[in-house]
Amino acid sequence: MDSQGKPARQLLEDAWVFKPAATGTGWTGSWEALPPAPKSVSASASPAPVLPGGHIIFWGGVDKEIIRHTDPATHPGLGSRLVYFDAVKNTWVDKGIVRQYKARVTLPSVQWKNEWLYIGGEVRPGIRTNAITSIKAAYDPKQ
Repeated sequence: MDSQGKPARQLLEDAWVFKPAATGTGWTGSWEALPPAPKSVSASASPAPVLPGGHIIFWGGVDKEIIRHTDPATHPGLGSRLVYFDAVKNTWVDKGIVRQYKARVTLPSVQWKNEWLYIGGEVRPGIRTNAITSIKAAYDPKQ
C-alpha cells in the first residue's frame, strides 16, 4: 500500500543464491544474500542468460523509472539498461544502456548453440513483439 492506502507495487533489488548441501538421506541447503542489485529487473527474461565466466545477464525489466508510468497510452517503453552479476567476484556490473535494440519484459530466453536468444516479449504495456535478439556466449564483460 502507498501512503494513501492504495495498492502499490514494490520493486525489489535484493538478490539471493541457494546453496544446496547433501545430507545422508537427501538434500538440504540455505539461502544466502547477494549484494543488492543496481536496479530492479522485475519481469526480465527468464531464465536469465548465464555466459562463460559466471556472468548472469539482466537486460530490460521493470525498474523504478518505468514503474512510475502507469498509463499505457503515454508509456515511454522499457529501460534498456544492461546489468550483470559476476558470480565469481560476487559483484554487480552496470554496463549502461543498450540503444540498438528495444528491451522487453515477460519473455523467455533460451540457449541455442553459442548464443542466448531473447524471444518476443512486451516492449510497452500490452504491446508485444515477435523480435528475437541474441547475446553471444563469447561476451567480453571488459568491453
